Amino acid sequence: MKWILLLSLLLPAAAHAQVTKIAFVDLEFALNNVDEGKKAKAILEQNYKQQKDQLATASANLERMATELKNTALVLSDEARRKKETEYVDAKDKFDADKKAAYESWQKKEANLTRDLLGGLTTIVQEIGREGGYTFILERHDASVLYAQDNIDLTKQVIERFNKKGGR
Repeated sequence: MKWILLLSLLLPAAAHAQVTKIAFVDLEFALNNVDEGKKAKAILEQNYKQQKDQLATASANLERMATELKNTALVLSDEARRKKETEYVDAKDKFDADKKAAYESWQKKEANLTRDLLGGLTTIVQEIGREGGYTFILERHDASVLYAQDNIDLTKQVIERFNKKGGR
């Protein structure tokens, strides 16, 4: 809605000065389809799988500890049972902390990779805008573009230039 208001205010003034030339780019699609984006996604998926496997091992260990505690609780002395319960609670707390840390680490890596890629894509969009004499280049999703002719979609051009320049 804010884009529509902005365009309605700026288009009349721009129309008097020059021909208005508008295009759009789907940055989400570009992020996922540039070569560096595909590499980053593969790295993130590999990292996620490693962390998931480590957490699955820890979870299985917790289940084993819980089963052992349940099966031996009646035959253990109070002191031995309390010791096993404390070990289980400590292991569960460590698992929960490790799970949270893994999630936060993965999110941080994803945010850093995305930020770097978006910076490069934005630079290329600006270059294409200047070279092509565009008045506006909108992001397809942020601008709520409901319809646009295919010939004003610059996404493919942005991806090709980004890959050609190696992300710079």
